[in-house]
Amino acid sequence: MKYIIFLLIVFINSNLFAADDLFIMGERAFESKANCAWCHGVFGDGKGHPRSPGIAANLRETVLDEELLTEVLNCGIPGKAMPFFNRKAYKDPAICWDTVFDDYEKEDMPKKGDKTLSDQKVKAVVHYILVNFKDRGKVTKTECEEKFGAGTKLCKKYD
Repeated sequence: MKYIIFLLIVFINSNLFAADDLFIMGERAFESKANCAWCHGVFGDGKGHPRSPGIAANLRETVLDEELLTEVLNCGIPGKAMPFFNRKAYKDPAICWDTVFDDYEKEDMPKKGDKTLSDQKVKAVVHYILVNFKDRGKVTKTECEEKFGAGTKLCKKYD
């Protein structure tokens, strides 16, 4: 009986650590590798860097679910600024709506992201978005201070 309880505890803890690792991997990819924060902002509110295109979706208000977020990360959005991050996108028609590069006019073709993401990193970014942003409402001062530290001037605008 003790052995079964021990295995159960190990299993539960390993799943918690795996979810935590996925979150951390997603946060890193969102903020640096894929550079999603450049357009979507560090809080996912669509208020990215002032030199970004400035038209990013507010991920805090997104209606997209896990499957659709995965599709958007893999394939981008044709005709919009959202790039694709799957290295096989538009080469393998099975990935993006049974389409390839030649199916698009040049101006409608999504741009390739600065870096490609593995399937695991796409999954991690989607997990990070769903846990950290989706349905969170407006950015709060508390949330800002958790990210940048208590009393930082950056968070005064959230009073």
